[in-house]
Amino acid sequence: MHSVRGRRCHVVAVVSGLACCLVAGVEAGSGATAWSQTRTGPTAEEVAEARSAAVERSKQLDDATARLDEARRRLEELVALERAGGPAPAPSALPDAPGASAATAVGPDPEVDEDEILAQARNVGPDGESGTTVSGFGPDVVGQAAEVRRFSLERARLRTEAETALTTAQRLVAEREAARKRRRAAKGRSRARAAAQKAQKAQQVQTTQAVQPVQTTQVAALTEQTRGNVVADWALTQIDKPYVWASAGPSGYDCSGLTMQAWARVGVKMDHWTGTQWTAGRHVPYDRLQRGDLLFFGRGTRRPADIRHVGIYIGNGMMVHAPQTGDVVRVAPMWRKDLIGATRPA
Repeated sequence: MHSVRGRRCHVVAVVSGLACCLVAGVEAGSGATAWSQTRTGPTAEEVAEARSAAVERSKQLDDATARLDEARRRLEELVALERAGGPAPAPSALPDAPGASAATAVGPDPEVDEDEILAQARNVGPDGESGTTVSGFGPDVVGQAAEVRRFSLERARLRTEAETALTTAQRLVAEREAARKRRRAAKGRSRARAAAQKAQKAQQVQTTQAVQPVQTTQVAALTEQTRGNVVADWALTQIDKPYVWASAGPSGYDCSGLTMQAWARVGVKMDHWTGTQWTAGRHVPYDRLQRGDLLFFGRGTRRPADIRHVGIYIGNGMMVHAPQTGDVVRVAPMWRKDLIGATRPA
């Protein structure tokens, strides 16, 4: 009896909880598909129908369990009445243990098994004279046992249907939630791609503006000294930007990327490599350095393959350069042991 009621309460509690989850899921997902034309997973209507089916089966199971409990209670009362004051059981139904008495035989059973009563009634058949079956129980008890058996089978059927409906509803909720997560993820990826494309376009515009050379007519009008000042002054505006290997800005530079972009400001194009930059302009002695000239550093030879670093002279023995990974564009003294020469691009 307790196990029947316990299982009923468990199913009802689970279905009730599921109903709350389903209602919340339907409300939360009602507008989730507005941005997407393709649907994956069950619709809100399908989920709601599954919820209704699970709740309805739960109610039916609850009613069937209540009827079964009442029928069992009635059967126990009838059995107790017959054993206490009804007709005595047939001899074949009495206990055959030595010393057993009629009082012992007719005492109340600790547990009534309707299947056993029905089996005995079917196997032995009715006794019309005594008004009882040979199994020892009257037709009221046998009839009530049959009623209990019918309610028990009905409850078992409804329990299976309720569990199936509950499983179906849970599956649909899980599928709908998974579909919602996929849509959110796809939407997030779409937004991320759009943001990346927007940032890339802005970067391209910024890069174009950063390396925009002056007009040809302006270049022709600039003196050699003025061009060097433009280069040096622009390089000073890049201070504190990070060193980024193989980068030519605008957010970061390596050494030759910085010098290439600086001289592009006055219309001079150079390769992004210290070796070719070393050969791209005329060499100047240190006592004739002008602002904007390039300073080269290497292994002690003047071969392009041995050039390892380049900076921009800004006057008073100082230069602007992008030193190394982990550092930033900075001002530093030009006089180093690995200084090998200077050029003035043209």
